Formats: sequence, C-alpha cells, structure tokens
Amino acid sequence: MIQPTVRERSRYATRVVTQQAVPAYPLTFLAMAFGVIAGVGIAGVIIPAVLQVVVPAIVRIVTGA
Repeated sequence: MIQPTVRERSRYATRVVTQQAVPAYPLTFLAMAFGVIAGVGIAGVIIPAVLQVVVPAIVRIVTGA
C-alpha cells in the first residue's frame, strides 16, 4: 500500500513524497489463521462437553427425572 506523506514543509511549497507502508499483511494473516485454528480447537473441546454434560442435565430437568 502506498501512502502519501508530507516530508518537507516550506513557507511557499509543500513537497509530497510517497512512502511504502510497513509490510504487515503477512503477520495479519498469520494472526488470523492462528485465531481460526485456536477457535476450531476450542470448539472441538467445548461442543462435545456441552453435548455430554449440559444437554442431559437440561433434559433431566425438563422431564422431571
């Protein structure tokens, strides 16, 4: 991404120079991929636990068993 930045200011003219942005996109995508992998891993633990513990408890409460 090229971003215009003001480098010099004089009394009569302003010179605008383009500056390359920091290449942070690979790190951003790496962080997003890590977040997705972590989310899938947590869901792989939480969802089975909910299905094995919470749902039967709710069924027992509803049915009065």
